[in-house]
Amino acid sequence: MLEIGDGLIFRATKQWFCDLERNGLKEKALKEIEDIATLPAKSSNRLHAAIEGRLEWCLSRQRIWGVPIPALLCTDCDHTYITKEFVDTVASRVKEQGIEYWDIVDVKDLIPQGFVCPHCKGSSFTKERDILDVWFDSGISHYAVLNKEHGLSFPADVYAEGKDQHRGWFQSSLLTALVIEKAAPTKTIVTHGFTVDEQGRKMSKSLGNVVSPQQMIDQLGTDGLRMWVSSIDCSGDAIISPVLIENVKEVFRKIRNTCRFLLSNINDFDIDKDAVPFDEMGAFDQYALRNLQELNEKIVSYYNEFDFTAIFHGLGDYCSSELSSFYLDIIKDRLYVEQPDGHLRRSAQTACWYILDTLTRLMAPILSFTAEQISDFYQKNKTQSIHLQSFAQVAVIDRQDTQIEHQWDVLKRLRSAVLKAIEGLRQAGTVKHSLEAQVTLYFDYDISHLSLAKDFIDALTAHNKSVDQFFKEFFIVSGVAFAASSAGLTESEMPGVYIAVAKAEGVKCPRCWHWEVTDNEFGLCKRCQNVIKHLERT
Repeated sequence: MLEIGDGLIFRATKQWFCDLERNGLKEKALKEIEDIATLPAKSSNRLHAAIEGRLEWCLSRQRIWGVPIPALLCTDCDHTYITKEFVDTVASRVKEQGIEYWDIVDVKDLIPQGFVCPHCKGSSFTKERDILDVWFDSGISHYAVLNKEHGLSFPADVYAEGKDQHRGWFQSSLLTALVIEKAAPTKTIVTHGFTVDEQGRKMSKSLGNVVSPQQMIDQLGTDGLRMWVSSIDCSGDAIISPVLIENVKEVFRKIRNTCRFLLSNINDFDIDKDAVPFDEMGAFDQYALRNLQELNEKIVSYYNEFDFTAIFHGLGDYCSSELSSFYLDIIKDRLYVEQPDGHLRRSAQTACWYILDTLTRLMAPILSFTAEQISDFYQKNKTQSIHLQSFAQVAVIDRQDTQIEHQWDVLKRLRSAVLKAIEGLRQAGTVKHSLEAQVTLYFDYDISHLSLAKDFIDALTAHNKSVDQFFKEFFIVSGVAFAASSAGLTESEMPGVYIAVAKAEGVKCPRCWHWEVTDNEFGLCKRCQNVIKHLERT
């Protein structure tokens, strides 16, 4: 349709159509949509409406170049000649000579000798010049790829594209698959919004707000770009802003640095020779693996649900909260100071190895290059890419048993109360670091939640493990003692817990920085003296 001055000129052209009512194709498509999982869930309505609202599909386009429609047109009566045999013949020539064959072949070479129009008996023909709709080309990708490529099968697990493709690729793929395969081409459809700037405006050259993938890579790296994509909730538009880029950069940095720390502390560790069995590990290391199991189950479920935003936050929060500021911060002492091949250090290294292995596999689909590089370092005699390996199998506890989980909730609350009491000494200038402090505790076991703490302490004692040593490490202090009563202690923010915090006695050990009363000429604590003696003997 052309607009000239105040009038309109309409140009009518003959087109090729697919009748969606024929053989109940539209009804079959609408029924099939009900069995396709969609993310976001409401996007199913878009695809349903796109198909329900049409009667046919225009298959032809008037373009100079494209996939030709192999048909002959009678110049006398305009009858269209197209048969399966004719299409197969043209297709075989295209396979040999390329798509240009249809343009260069002389029409007389296409017509068998003596062939006449079956409608008017005419003998003059011309080639169809229309091309196939490009959505038809892309729509049969399931036929061209899924049943042809090694390792793939029909249907696909997921089709992913922008939300505008309900009227495009999603729809053409569904219709062509129903005709060819009698089934939908995918089990799941994932749709996403458009890329916009921080003001919500679409990327546009005229606005000058276009940010190319290369610009993102220059700031974040290739894996950083992939991480930014995972951070976006696919139910809305993808926002690019300086604040968001800095947030992604920080999460990426935290994950990389956490893995770097883990790698640096297992460089002398062989999982096949040095691993400590779970039942023989320290209580805190056992907790770390229980927590890892929970993370692994959650992240794998997020992958199954294509919830990449939850993966982004889950991995970032785990590295920041559970590892850097909690578990790894506490076990630094054992990793740095204990006997290199001793049980205490090997127990922590075992947990670190499993954490690194699980993390690397979980991040691999998003942080592809980073995961490959990390696995190159810790996987001894690596024989295949991390991307050909399965997610880790972490199963150390029964998920139905919540008793231990509740115990650790209480222990974490206890640690927060102790650290808050130490912070009071720090603000007063009495101590500069928690290792300069010693803590005295009293628990009122008549308060219900502290019965869980008592069960934990009784379990430590039953396994011949030092209760004082556990809490000394857990609080990162130089000494822990338990009082017989609450006399002289202050009730903390945690009901039933009474605390007294004071500056530790003795001197600061130059090797481990713990404070202890010692007569060693170098000021070494007893532990460090024993470790050094062992090193000298070996």
